[in-house]
Amino acid sequence: MASRQHRIFSSVDLLRKFQPSRLLRFLTRYQEYFILRGYALHTPTASDEAITQQVSEENVDPEAEPSILFDYDKLTQILIDPVDMTPADLIHELCLIEELNNEFDVGCLLDELALGRLELCGEPNLTHPEIILETLLRYPQVVQKIHAKKLFEKTKSFKQFKIPETVLGDFHVPSPTEIEALEKKFTESFAAQKKGRICKILYFNRDPYHLFLIWHGRAFSRQETIDSSNQPSQIRFRPIQYDLVTIEGDVMSVNASVHADRKLYSGGFCELLYNTNLSPFYFDQYTLRPILANNTRCLLFHDVPEIESLDLVELSMKVAGPHNLEHIIKGAKRVFDGLNDLLVVRRSDELIPQKATFKFKIRGCKQTQSLVLQPPDKLSLSQENSREIMDRWMKNRGFFTS
Repeated sequence: MASRQHRIFSSVDLLRKFQPSRLLRFLTRYQEYFILRGYALHTPTASDEAITQQVSEENVDPEAEPSILFDYDKLTQILIDPVDMTPADLIHELCLIEELNNEFDVGCLLDELALGRLELCGEPNLTHPEIILETLLRYPQVVQKIHAKKLFEKTKSFKQFKIPETVLGDFHVPSPTEIEALEKKFTESFAAQKKGRICKILYFNRDPYHLFLIWHGRAFSRQETIDSSNQPSQIRFRPIQYDLVTIEGDVMSVNASVHADRKLYSGGFCELLYNTNLSPFYFDQYTLRPILANNTRCLLFHDVPEIESLDLVELSMKVAGPHNLEHIIKGAKRVFDGLNDLLVVRRSDELIPQKATFKFKIRGCKQTQSLVLQPPDKLSLSQENSREIMDRWMKNRGFFTS
């Protein structure tokens, strides 16, 4: 479920910016709930529609007649103050509108509609929240897909698997029927782990990567709350878990919280995509030896024009020997000075790099991003959409083992 952060629906002024008829179409799906909260949604009459049409024709701000359909003050209080009876779908949809209310996500939404040749409406100058709401009413699956894509931007740490060479070249994009069959297989496994009987898989093609987003339930959790009578209470709920599988060439990268799920995904997707029962296997994907061998030269990025700046900001090293000493060097300007100090008293073959944290900026992006490498097979990116760029940089600098 989307996170609950209300800005639009906590403001009467922002709520009034929705076209009343569109907002009414959205809310009347939950009419019984609003009646139970003591608020009857107003159904527009012929006179109301005539007034609205007159306001539009005279090019007058529709906010001048906000009371035609709604008591906005009362409606806002209901929307921002859910109770036990509040429909979960209503909360989820309100949060979706809030989370996607930015220029980038609305642009992705419009691109997805254009790609599918889906008509939105002929009205010009719709606000971002109205575009999201209208899409939600007409094509809810499109909104869900764009929201799912946002999950790719969050930090992901992957385990790497090598796909058997004997099956490479047989990859095929799975059909909806094949996806459904895999969902059923995963559902049985999750049910056996007491994680509920629900699993959905979404496929995305981001050349050269094939991405599969898997969402499913987790074990029940308990949360202490205050009930409608202002007494201590508790609720039991099943949290949602999002996992990610990416495939590039002969490498399958799996982001999952537990080992059993990583094993389930690697075997399941290999069988689905390559028609084989051969399972992928763990392998050493990354190395930090270029940091010791090349020193500052390993940070060059002249051959990756998308990168604007890049620094090594933290390095964790272990010293081979009976004491198993660990050194952590921090600070973009201090890492190589500290490393050189170590190399004065230790041979390079005695130093074992454990983890490196890089900070970088992509041209055209204001935000500084992070890349964490932890050999042999762990990688974490603050924004997954930079994966292809940073993979090229790591290959050029020798951070891949092969």
